[in-house]
Amino acid sequence: MIAAMRALQESVSSAVATYMAKEKIGFNELTRRLDTSSRQTSRLLKGEANLTMASIAELAAVMGKKARVVFE
Repeated sequence: MIAAMRALQESVSSAVATYMAKEKIGFNELTRRLDTSSRQTSRLLKGEANLTMASIAELAAVMGKKARVVFE
């Protein structure tokens, strides 16, 4: 289960990094857009954030995407 959680965290982190590059924004702007603390943004980018389904949906909305779960 720990490996599955880590894979999800890394997937979210990668999506956020891609968003930042595409939008040409830095850490502070991402923090502002997410309306969160710098600590939470840092954990998100490191793949260490413990995200709820609601926070994933909010993150997707900020990035202009829809969140979905795919079981492989």
